[in-house]
Amino acid sequence: GTAKPEVQDETLVTYAEKLSKEEARIDWSLSAAQLERCIRAFNPWPMSWLEIEGQPVKVWKASVIDTATNAAPGTILEANKQGIQVATGDGILNLLSLQPAGKKAMSAQ
Repeated sequence: GTAKPEVQDETLVTYAEKLSKEEARIDWSLSAAQLERCIRAFNPWPMSWLEIEGQPVKVWKASVIDTATNAAPGTILEANKQGIQVATGDGILNLLSLQPAGKKAMSAQ
C-alpha cells in the first residue's frame, strides 16, 4: 500500500480506563437505540446485563422497535414470538437472546 508511518506525539496520548461489569448494566432510562448499541458494544465482554428477581441475566442480542410508548422505562410491555418488548427512556427495546445466571444463552422468543 501507499500508507506512510507517522510519528505520534506521546505527550498527547490519552488512555481509556478498563470497562467494568457495572458499566454494562442496562439503564432503561436511555433510548432503545442507545441500549441496542451498548448491547452490541459490550459483546463479548463485559456483556450487557439486567436483573430479574435479584439474579443477573446477560443480554446477547436485542433490536429497536420504532414505536413510542408512555410506559415507565423498564416496564415489560409484551413477550411474544418476536421477543420480549421493554419500554425505555425513548422507544421500545426488543430482547432477542438472553442468558440467565448459570445457564446457556437462549432465545427470548
